[in-house]
Amino acid sequence: MSSALARLSAAALGQPPPQPPRIGIEIHQVLIRPRVPRPDEPALTEVDQFGSLAGLVVGPLPADFTLVTIGRVTVDGRGTDALRVAAEVDRAYLTGETAWVLPPTSAGYFRQETRVDLRTDLPSPRYLDYRILAGTPRRVAAEQPVRLETATLDGFLELAEEGESERPAGRTHLEYLTSVRKLRVDSELDQYRQRMIQNRRNIPPYDQTPGSSWELPRRAARLAALLRVQHGFERLDLAQVLAGIDGADRQTPGPLDPAPRADLALTWSGDLGRALAAYVRARHAPGVPAADRGRSLDHWVARHASTPRLLGDIDGVNLGESFDPHRSLAAQLREYYDGAVDRRCTAFVAATRTSAGAPALPLAPGFGPPRFADAAVGFVAGEIVAFAVDFLRFALGGAFESVRSRAEAMLAPDSPEVLQLTHRLLHFVEAGLAAELSPPSDTALVILRRDGSPIPGFTVRLIPPSGGRHSGIAATTDALGTLMVPDAGTRAWTVACADHELAPAAEATDPVPVTELRPGRTPLDLPRHHRLPPGTTTELVAREVLVLVCPRCDAALRVVEPPPRSLECPRDGYDLSELRTTVITDIGRFNAPVSGQRPHRTPLRLTSCGTRPVDTAHGPVAACWDESRFLHPASGDYELWAMTPRGPLTVSVVGRATWGAAPPQIDPPLRTWDFHEAASGPLAPPPYRGSPVPLSENRPLASVYRWITIHHSADPVTYTHEGPRTIQRAHFADDKADIGYHYIIDGAGTIYEGRPLGIEGSHAELFNAGNLGIVLTGDFGPRWQNQWARYDHPTPKQLTTLDVLVDVLAVRFGISSVWGHQPRKKQSRAPASTQCPGEYLMSHVDELRLVYPGDPF
Repeated sequence: MSSALARLSAAALGQPPPQPPRIGIEIHQVLIRPRVPRPDEPALTEVDQFGSLAGLVVGPLPADFTLVTIGRVTVDGRGTDALRVAAEVDRAYLTGETAWVLPPTSAGYFRQETRVDLRTDLPSPRYLDYRILAGTPRRVAAEQPVRLETATLDGFLELAEEGESERPAGRTHLEYLTSVRKLRVDSELDQYRQRMIQNRRNIPPYDQTPGSSWELPRRAARLAALLRVQHGFERLDLAQVLAGIDGADRQTPGPLDPAPRADLALTWSGDLGRALAAYVRARHAPGVPAADRGRSLDHWVARHASTPRLLGDIDGVNLGESFDPHRSLAAQLREYYDGAVDRRCTAFVAATRTSAGAPALPLAPGFGPPRFADAAVGFVAGEIVAFAVDFLRFALGGAFESVRSRAEAMLAPDSPEVLQLTHRLLHFVEAGLAAELSPPSDTALVILRRDGSPIPGFTVRLIPPSGGRHSGIAATTDALGTLMVPDAGTRAWTVACADHELAPAAEATDPVPVTELRPGRTPLDLPRHHRLPPGTTTELVAREVLVLVCPRCDAALRVVEPPPRSLECPRDGYDLSELRTTVITDIGRFNAPVSGQRPHRTPLRLTSCGTRPVDTAHGPVAACWDESRFLHPASGDYELWAMTPRGPLTVSVVGRATWGAAPPQIDPPLRTWDFHEAASGPLAPPPYRGSPVPLSENRPLASVYRWITIHHSADPVTYTHEGPRTIQRAHFADDKADIGYHYIIDGAGTIYEGRPLGIEGSHAELFNAGNLGIVLTGDFGPRWQNQWARYDHPTPKQLTTLDVLVDVLAVRFGISSVWGHQPRKKQSRAPASTQCPGEYLMSHVDELRLVYPGDPF
């Protein structure tokens, strides 16, 4: 019985109307699965929950991961399998793929997985919001919002300030810090560290502190979850920071254990010694699992002395030198990370001393990048061995001596294993020293894209004044595309980049000659060097370097984008343009054959690239293709070229960035932005039941596009960039994610890029996948129904441009079927009807149909 009929029946019988069913969603577990796990992180992480669903805490997020949600769907409290489940991710900081999954089990239990890509040009977000939806693809019946708090320094500091406000009477900030640090004791080797300072400060862990409020256990669990955090573009292990402060010599309240120095045991020396001890134990101790016995030293380094741990160790040493036990922990951490962290390696070298008080990490004299002297190597190696031996003695007990005798060569200060660990630390600090401002510098470098926007996270090679062309240090731009150049007095540093051509803005569009790479040379051998005058800010534009292979002579050619219009092999004059079915200027992306080309990723993290055979006059060649340019929501102008039956034709397209397109408004499942895809079978819309359209992600668009549909805008003919902007605003108001057409032609014959070609359009009901949409601005219906009477016919320039564009697209994508919107809508059995593209344009479309009469389905 329908709900309306049930209400009428209840009213007739004088009964209260039946209540609608209560649909609920229970979240039982949230998991994070990195697609490429880091060596020092688990392959699957369960998100900790503290109270409500808004209290979920996850560690620093990987760039690419799968969000797994496990729960149950209920109707009136009972599980049901009648509804499907989906996840909808907030895309302010990231992009995600949302898909409806199979129904839950008969008891209502579900496991929903959503692929998420973080935006790498922004720091990790503080919160990740998403919703679990229950219903059908057409109607959402219930939703459950979920907020994950990612582990960031700001979150830890806020929680630390709350905890410090409730310190027991008489306890200092340092003692509060000790109780927080002791929250994390997760192995027998950490118990050794615990013993190292037990006699110095006998403070129980934070969650065992008496006299605090009922909030203490919850806050303690959150503090433990926030000890490994993301700060800007860096990952930090705050447990190492806290241990370094607590173990600092100047914080010592009493005598030490008769053991190696506690301050070093709790920082870098303990971590590297622990990695060596784990490696020796795995190789020589009895009862070790076979999987661990075969692991390399690199595995144990990644596990026990990872980059976040070393950064935490260095920061812990620095903060321990100046920590005031009577001032707030949170305030001192905030001061350090708001400014002093920019000179962390300089401060670390100054703070690290021998037990006699002498500098432990002296630098070698001379010019050039900083290098540590042999004395520093000996000091670090000796400390690593001391702590490795002590760790092994503590862990192995009576078996220690037999293991030590078998591993004696590994535990020598000059062994390959110890030197590998020693240089791991020293090279890490040397790179930091070279990039730090000592003394402060007013010389800066800004790296820009060709459209003038800054490039964050871009790595260049800085070459010191006294260095050779192949020397230098790696430096990375900040969120504003800027990096500060170390001070060198009156002498100038130079900069180069391996995989990009750097040029001043005035030269960014100049063609770069094609260069042959002789045997033994790579594009990395030919970077262009730029002088960075002291006291100035230099702006350089980065253009990607590609490698093309000539099919006639197999010469490897270095090409800088955009490639020159006349692209010939400098060795034999072979015309490489014969191998291309399209020529894209500005940010060209279809250059075949290409080897070593890295996939270009749009801000929405979609890619379209692969390899295919290309027949040439000299035989087939394997061509790498990359059409990701046709997925970009904010691209510049480009050209399409094709050898058509009418001869070679080129069309110029005004890109979205030029005409001022707004970003797509994505709100799945109603507003989607994704590849073309149409499934076959009885559930598919009529046009696709026997003819599925494949995703364009792993194949060229030429194998995806099958039809062109032509429309009119039903508005006045336009002659400016306002035309596509008006259509886009109207489509936003119509709940579309973006302008629905792929190309717009205005009255002057100008072609505008609408929805990028790699993205499925929204212009023909039930028939968008594999269907390329072109709209002419104007209303071309009969005069009697046309309020824009003076524009009742397409302009001659519109029709000429339409013919050329269709010819180029048909050859470029192998399309043999062209339609007007009205007949296409009838064929697809879409509801309602339309007069589009209007009587006076439809007559011209019918002429195109004579040239392109292909199968409608």
